[in-house]
Amino acid sequence: MQVASTWFSPLIPPLFAIRPVVLDALPPAPNLSTPPVLLATPPVLVVDDQAASRWLLGKMLERLRIDCRFANDGTEAVALAGTQRWGAFLMDIEMQRLDGDSAAIQLRGLSSFLADVPIIAVTSLPVAEARERCRRAGINGLVCKPVTLFALETQLRRHAASLFPAEQGFLGGSGCRTPSTC
Repeated sequence: MQVASTWFSPLIPPLFAIRPVVLDALPPAPNLSTPPVLLATPPVLVVDDQAASRWLLGKMLERLRIDCRFANDGTEAVALAGTQRWGAFLMDIEMQRLDGDSAAIQLRGLSSFLADVPIIAVTSLPVAEARERCRRAGINGLVCKPVTLFALETQLRRHAASLFPAEQGFLGGSGCRTPSTC
């Protein structure tokens, strides 16, 4: 069909036929200064002796809409472990007072309900050494530093899937495309 020497497809209306959007009908823009609403899942305990690492992991968990609490070392983690139900522990392997693998062994021995809580090591150690230490301590997963959001979510989905209700997360609920530990 030809109209005034311009071609129009019968399936696509001409530009002048598109209705203008009424701006009053749109919902208000979200207030980006308020924190995101966290879902009702048990929090993750982030255990690291470096404040920058705790902050970064906390921001990543916030991005995944997972609530978290913090401990400065393995001793604090063991003390906090029995205070509430936990979704997972993200634990640095090398810390000052009590390292992550020793803390994991203590956590596993505290009570039967803590034996099922996934522990994911976050480390800058060489991968082979870190895997061996994790295996001996009963740690479920491993994320190597520098941590990426994809690697963190991959390990959390693999070992603590209950933290992710359907269609939530960086991967859009589709699961891990390439499960890797580092």
